[in-house]
Amino acid sequence: VGSVLRQHRILSDGTDLSIPRNVNGISPNFVHSLDAAVLMAAVNLGAHNGIDCFSCIHDSIGVNAQHAGIMSATIREVSVEIFSTPVLDGVVSEMRALTGLDLPDPPPSGTMDINLLRDADYFFA
Repeated sequence: VGSVLRQHRILSDGTDLSIPRNVNGISPNFVHSLDAAVLMAAVNLGAHNGIDCFSCIHDSIGVNAQHAGIMSATIREVSVEIFSTPVLDGVVSEMRALTGLDLPDPPPSGTMDINLLRDADYFFA
């Protein structure tokens, strides 16, 4: 069915990695890793707070209706915790240390008070 042929390659020992593909993947992979960190921390804290049933798909978390309020507060709390530190500064620092490259400084942080997330009407879907 259809006219599209997909051919997948499996990377094996001795195969060179594609530098352009790795460079292009840094930004989305970094953002997805932050999504995953929030999801993992929220599920752990939610379980600690009595939620025992989760539905997680990629970067979305579902719970039973009676736990929606707890999960909403939980997601906000772990996001404040994770993003209270300059995450991008840490990544650049680690990349400099690992590669020895003279990387530019990350852009300056904004002025938003991350603690305001706790009282936001809308934050996560």
